[in-house]
Amino acid sequence: MSANTILSILPAEAGHFLLESGYHSNLWVTLDTLFVDVNKLAPLVTALAEKLRPYDVTAVCGPMVGGAFLGLSMARELGKRFYFTTPRPASADGLFKMEYALPLDLH
Repeated sequence: MSANTILSILPAEAGHFLLESGYHSNLWVTLDTLFVDVNKLAPLVTALAEKLRPYDVTAVCGPMVGGAFLGLSMARELGKRFYFTTPRPASADGLFKMEYALPLDLH
């Protein structure tokens, strides 16, 4: 599947956006709504999983803000464990004022 095909199904908005990282973007993509139609997305998840399969990953992790559904789908496709992270304020100044950590019960 081509990059244009993937971009054509992404729920995206044009404008000016201040991202959580502190960077700015003219495109906002909402990954969560992409997973509403799981059948439409299944071939893309399968194709991505096939690209990762040679690396024999032991687990897949995704942030609960935006990427957990992809992480869960990838873990299922690969037959691996799934973990998720949750956002919390970082101690750093400047860019990347949030960090993502595994909940204690997943350690």
